[in-house]
Amino acid sequence: GVKCEDWQSAGGTCTKRLDNYTVKAGTAIGKVGHLHGNFDFGMVDYRITHKSANPERYNTNTLHIVCPFDQFTPEVKDQIYAKVKRTAEPRCGTVMQDIPGTLQGNWFYGANATAETEWERHLSFVHDAGDPSKSVIAVAGIISGPTKQVFTPKSEGLVDREFSQVTADGNTYCYNLASGMIVLRMTSSTELEIEKQSGSCGAAFQLKSPTMYSR
Repeated sequence: GVKCEDWQSAGGTCTKRLDNYTVKAGTAIGKVGHLHGNFDFGMVDYRITHKSANPERYNTNTLHIVCPFDQFTPEVKDQIYAKVKRTAEPRCGTVMQDIPGTLQGNWFYGANATAETEWERHLSFVHDAGDPSKSVIAVAGIISGPTKQVFTPKSEGLVDREFSQVTADGNTYCYNLASGMIVLRMTSSTELEIEKQSGSCGAAFQLKSPTMYSR
């Protein structure tokens, strides 16, 4: 057995960190059994750094996450990807979707909020992990209760516009939700005014009492 350096009884997790430890191919490094129905694991590669609108919002590991499936031998890798529903490349998805200067990507409420803490301060405008042709608005809190909306984006107009095409151009944009609507305006490349309102995006919509988010 391995002595835990950090044991979290609530989640039943045991952490053991091995720095600069070389693992030979074929070495067993973990087991799953008994009452476990799945194996939750991930991988980081410090040789790779994902570009974000503001790296200070993320801890060291997040910006170096890579897909563990790609590390397997071709035969095993093919077996794994045969179980993955996503067909678009990259098959494992995209870790960081920030496009600086546009709406697309992650936003935060408060100057000190980070991606690893206070999840209710998070706000995302991204493409769906399973079908990247779909857009996703994910609101963790602050302006409403937890909300997720998946839709097909439009390439023109001010309603349900593709996130990467929304900039600080002075326009106010609107997104329809299953219940209500999101009204927003980028006031700069790193600041966003936003609020959730009742009703749906019609011919006229405007911000009334917005909340400020930033990169």
